[in-house]
Amino acid sequence: MSPARADDQLWMAAAWTRGRPFGKWQVGEVTYEFKKLDRRHVLGPGTGWDKAFDLLRALAAIHGDDGVRLVVGFVG
Repeated sequence: MSPARADDQLWMAAAWTRGRPFGKWQVGEVTYEFKKLDRRHVLGPGTGWDKAFDLLRALAAIHGDDGVRLVVGFVG
C-alpha cells in the first residue's frame, strides 16, 4: 500500500470510529485497533516520555519552573 493510500485509509478509519464502540477491523493486510487510552498509556513509564519529563523536572529544579519549556515539532 502506498503511503498516500495508507493515509487515506487511516483518515477513513478515524472518521469511522467516531461514536462507535472500541474494537478491531481489517483493511487489506492491515489490522486497526480502536481502544481507550489514558495519558499513562501514552506518556507513562516505559514510553520514553518518562525520561523527557525527568529531564524537565531536573532542569526546573536548576532554572525554576518558568525557565523550562518543551517544544515539539511534527513534520509530515
